[in-house]
Parts: sequence; C-alpha cells; structure tokens
Amino acid sequence: MPAQPLLLAFGPLTIDLCAARVTKRGAEVPLSSVEYRLLLLFATNQNRIVTRPMMCEALWDKADAFIEENTLYVYMRRLREKIEDDPAHPSIITTVRGKGYRGHALAPAIAVTA
Repeated sequence: MPAQPLLLAFGPLTIDLCAARVTKRGAEVPLSSVEYRLLLLFATNQNRIVTRPMMCEALWDKADAFIEENTLYVYMRRLREKIEDDPAHPSIITTVRGKGYRGHALAPAIAVTA
C-alpha cells in the first residue's frame, strides 16, 4: 500500500513532503532541488527570521561555507518568481534588512495526512 502523503501548508502553497512536490492553489510549481530545500526551510520556520548561515547549512550542509552573497540572492529571486503573486512585492517570503528573510504564515501552518 502506498504511503499517505504528508502535506504542509505555507500560505497559498501546499508542500507534499513524501513526493517533494509543491502546488500553489492547486497548480504544480516546478522547483529545483535547492529551491525546494530553501522553501522547506521557510515553511518550517514560519514567522521567524532565517539567517544567511541557516540558509547555507540547509542548502549546502555548512553554516560557515564561503558562499557568494549573490548566490543566495539568485536562489531567493528564482524562488520568489515561482511562488509569489508579485515577486517585486513579496508577501510569502520577505527580506528583513540586515538580518535575513522571514517566511510569513498567511494562514496557520498545518501538517495534514490525506
């Protein structure tokens, strides 16, 4: 018998943790593996600031890795282009100047088994 999906709600997104699949209002959102891991980091830390070291550790298993600032910026830009209604004015993941980013729980975070 196949495993039941484990779903995580994050604003208008639904993340199927078993299938590593993301949908937005029912439509599939194609993400790279790095974008998916980055999204999971924000979805599991809703309303908390996610710092650059936290992002590096989640993406490359090294909090102190030398990663060009632009690399993280590019991943964030690509992720926002895919998940935000208006990437120029993000509401799901916002920038916290000088600290990092914050994923906003637009609705309560829920993990659901179907």
